[in-house]
Amino acid sequence: MTRIAHIAIHDDWVAARRLGEYEVSTRGVPLADTGFIQAVALDRVGEVLRGYDDSRFAVLIVVLEPGELETAGVTVRASGDPGSFHIDGALPTETAAVVAVVPVDRRDGALVPPDLSSFA
Repeated sequence: MTRIAHIAIHDDWVAARRLGEYEVSTRGVPLADTGFIQAVALDRVGEVLRGYDDSRFAVLIVVLEPGELETAGVTVRASGDPGSFHIDGALPTETAAVVAVVPVDRRDGALVPPDLSSFA
């Protein structure tokens, strides 16, 4: 499986790093409510970011290596939507599975997807 990405609110990610585990499924929804963390293929990040344009908070893209998540004991599976994945469990923040954490810029009120091609 190729690398995938999770869109995170900056403050959620920073707090999770202090605890060692990230437990947010998607914006405003905890892992406990869904049982999984949402992720997408790198080429779908721009599409997902559009859903965060109204966020007042800084946004990050967490680039993940699925094989390393599996090694850490966290299952990654395809969801019913092509290019969408579910991470079954808390995401360890200090692991080789976290390839990069990329800040997202905002221009004219909209989030601007960064170039993630170097992570593909």
